[in-house]
Amino acid sequence: MSDYIFDGCESEELEQTILNNKALPLIRELAFKYKLKVLKTVKSNDVADGGVNFVMAKSEGIVAGFPIGEVSYIIERTYKLGEEVYTDCFSYYSPYFQKSRGRTERDRRTIKIQKLASLMATIKRMDAIPEDIDIQNFQVDSMRDGYRRTAAHLGRVDRDSVLESKHIQALVKNVIDGSPVPTDMLHICKRQLDIFNAADKIESDKVNELKRMFATEFYAIGANRNGDMMLGTLRLETDFKQCSAYSSDEFKLIKPFKRIKSIEDAPEIIPIMTMLKVASEGSDRDRLCGIPTDAKFYPELDLVVEYYRYPDLYNFVWALTPC
Repeated sequence: MSDYIFDGCESEELEQTILNNKALPLIRELAFKYKLKVLKTVKSNDVADGGVNFVMAKSEGIVAGFPIGEVSYIIERTYKLGEEVYTDCFSYYSPYFQKSRGRTERDRRTIKIQKLASLMATIKRMDAIPEDIDIQNFQVDSMRDGYRRTAAHLGRVDRDSVLESKHIQALVKNVIDGSPVPTDMLHICKRQLDIFNAADKIESDKVNELKRMFATEFYAIGANRNGDMMLGTLRLETDFKQCSAYSSDEFKLIKPFKRIKSIEDAPEIIPIMTMLKVASEGSDRDRLCGIPTDAKFYPELDLVVEYYRYPDLYNFVWALTPC
């Protein structure tokens, strides 16, 4: 039975729950065909057998351990000729795909079919099992926003103009005619040059700081609302000319993500996580595995906390800091 449970999540209780549940054939098929394994169970009101959904994750690859879906054996309610009809079905849910129809957001991301073979065929046809890069990009959305938050904190690069159109016209005339520029015009040009030089200095300092934090290897420490904690390292590869990460950015995974039970499993992050705990004391926001759910840049720690979607089972809050 441990063949169906993610490494490190084994327990006698979970084994027995899987063994005695009607969703077992579906769990077995997903493990065989897609290398998915059970992380844990979560409560559900719709389930026919046991009242639980089994949270699944890839057991191999660079993003092994991230929750990607839930399976269960459910009671499907439909109406025929005005009467309620209840049917037992295998069910697969994932935020990584979406049908065109459904009563709710979750329903549009759920496949419910009586026959296991039909369900597996539908999963394949709809590409409902995400590729590793899709899972990585799903989480990188938060890291991209963390980069943007840091960039915004480091200052705005303004190149305001004190030259009015009449000044520009006069300068052009002086240049074309070869006549000397009046003293009052030189003073205005000097002010304009000072503004440009100051903006260049801010931009240069900003780019250098962003490179220091993100263009070298940085830790990505993530947590969700179910107590899952993930750790990996990445590097941002971009030209940094725009001081932003909207379209030209590329976050390269350096060390694949791994599940950790707590920061004690990763001694290298204990100091920074301890300092984050101290720095965020007094916040009324939730903490997930020690990470506050309050998107914020901590300049004194060289750390930014960010999330793209509000943390739940699949969406993580991330603490990013240079290695």
